[in-house]
Formats: sequence, C-alpha cells, structure tokens
Amino acid sequence: MCGLSLALSGFCFTAVPFHIVSIFKLAGMSKTIAFSIFFYSSCISISMNLIFGYISDKINIKYVLYIMLTGLIISTLSLAFLAPGFTFVTMFVGMGLSGGLFGILTNVPFPRFYGRTHIGAINGFIMSMMVFSSAIGPWFFSKILDFSGSYRYAALTCTACAITLLICSFKVKNPQKSQDPVKLHIK
Repeated sequence: MCGLSLALSGFCFTAVPFHIVSIFKLAGMSKTIAFSIFFYSSCISISMNLIFGYISDKINIKYVLYIMLTGLIISTLSLAFLAPGFTFVTMFVGMGLSGGLFGILTNVPFPRFYGRTHIGAINGFIMSMMVFSSAIGPWFFSKILDFSGSYRYAALTCTACAITLLICSFKVKNPQKSQDPVKLHIK
C-alpha cells in the first residue's frame, strides 16, 4: 500500500509542475501565482518532514501514510476546482503535507517492515514504480486536457485513487508481526 501511495504521489506531483502554468491559466490566475505555490507548499513540506522525521521512530508509520494520502486528496481535489482564494490555499497545504511525508515513507517503512536483508531489491522495486508513474503522470494530464479542455478529470481520477488507497491502507499491518519472531532473520 505504501509503494502504491508513493507511486500515486509521484504521478500527481510530477504532472502538476509540468502543467503548472496551464493549470493556473485555466483557473484564471497568473504565472506568478502559479509558481508561488511551490514556495508555500515547500514551507509546509519542510516543516512536516522535520516534525515527522523526528517522531517517525516513535509512532506507527501507517499514521504517516494516512496523513500523506489525506494531503494528496486535499491537493488533487483542490486542483480539480482550482480558483483564487480557498482552493489555492488548500492546494498548497495538501501539496506540502503530502510532499513532506513522501521522503519519510520512501525510507522508513520498508526496513521496518521487511528488515535490511533484501532492502536493495525492495527499494529498487518501489523506485521503479515511482519512476514509471512519474513518467506517465504528465502524459495522462495532457491527454485529459486534450479530450476535455480541462485538468479537472485528471485531478478527480487522482483523488479517487488516493481515496481508494486511504481506505485500503486501514488494513495495512506490519508483516513482521504476523510471522514467528524466531523465524525472522532481521539484521
């Protein structure tokens, strides 16, 4: 679930920067306002990364996943209905939440869940998923724009996927807890 969430985040947050000027132009906002979203979201992202980086060893990592997916839902839903004012603010807040927790979810859960023995293979697979989804995200957004004249349906598709992942993530459990501790060979 964590790997799919990271892939969806890569899908969305590669597509948005590729199309940022066009997205904001369709929403009736200037190029300057479009680029300002990166500053605002990065302030939140840095704060989230520092806070959750510090407490990630002390809490269940699934709560970080819940918050990241909630941020993704907020940002993509805001993108679908982007306009000056409220949705502009909720978009950069959601991007900041999701982006700040992305790095934590890239590094913390997999060694914790599966140990370090095969971490290279696991991280390689997860990275392949993220790279692939990041590559097709901008293409998908541009095709939706070509068909509909708007990014709304692309953003709503991302929102639906994020909601589905959030619902499914409530079933996520640490795989080590279901195994016999004597048989685990975690180094």
